[in-house]
Amino acid sequence: MPPKPSERVLALHPENKAPTRVRRDAYEAYRKAILRVVPRTKGGVAFGDIADLIDGSLPEAVASSTKALWWVTTVKLDLEARGHLERVDGVKPQHVRRTGLALRESPAEVVSGEAVGAAKKKAAKKPVKKSARKKASSGAGGESGTQVTPASLSLWLRDVPEHVSDCALALIALIREETPEATETLRTGWNTVIYLPPGASMRSGLGCAVLPQKKHVNLQFFNGVGLHAPPGLLEGTGKTARHIKVRALDDIEPKLFGRLVRDSMRS
Repeated sequence: MPPKPSERVLALHPENKAPTRVRRDAYEAYRKAILRVVPRTKGGVAFGDIADLIDGSLPEAVASSTKALWWVTTVKLDLEARGHLERVDGVKPQHVRRTGLALRESPAEVVSGEAVGAAKKKAAKKPVKKSARKKASSGAGGESGTQVTPASLSLWLRDVPEHVSDCALALIALIREETPEATETLRTGWNTVIYLPPGASMRSGLGCAVLPQKKHVNLQFFNGVGLHAPPGLLEGTGKTARHIKVRALDDIEPKLFGRLVRDSMRS
C-alpha cells in the first residue's frame, strides 16, 4: 500500500543531530530518486547537481507539493547517516557516491510519539563526531545558554504543535548546513536557538536565530534591515532586526534562505 502523505518518518543526520520528522511519501520518493542517480564510482556526483538529475522522476503528487532543494538535502543527509551515501574526500564542491551497503525496501519506520522519543534518546547516548561547529554551554559571547543536543531540542519543542516543531528543526538543519562554523546556543529564556559568527557576541549585530511561536516559526536576522531579500519577505519594525515567518515546511526556500543566513554572518 502506498504511504499516505499524513504519515511521518524520521530523517537522520550523519553528525548525530536531532532527527527531522518528514512526510513518508516524499521521503521514499526522494530516496529512490537520489539512489538512482548517485553512482558508486570513485568520483561520485556533485551534490549540487542531484536536484536537476532527479527532475521529472518524482511522482507528480510529491513534485508539486515539495521544495526539491530542501528535500534533496534532508534525504541526502539521512542516507549518509544510514551508511548508503558517503562524501568524496578532497573534492570541492561537495560530491557524494553510493557505498554499496545493502538497501532495505523501507529503511525508515512510521513515526509515533514513542518512536520519536526513542530515536532522540538513542542519539543522545551516541558519541558525537567532532566538527568545526562550536557548541557553547556558557553561551556565545559569554551570555548564558544551553548546549544544543537532541535531548535539549526535544525538551525545547515539546509544547509546540508538530508542524511548528518540524519547521524549527528544518531551519536548524539548514543553518547548520550553510554555516557549520557558527556558534550554536539554545537560550531557553528567550525560547530561541541563536547562531553567531565565531567569536562574536549578540552585541555584534550579526547572526540569526530560530524562534518557534504558537502557529509558526520566526527565522530572525539580527542585521536583517541590511539584507537583500524579495519585497515583503522580511518582516519587523525594529531598528535592525527582521524575520521571516515560516508556517509550513514548504515555505522554506533553501537557496534563498541559505544565502540570507550566510549574509547575516557578515558585516
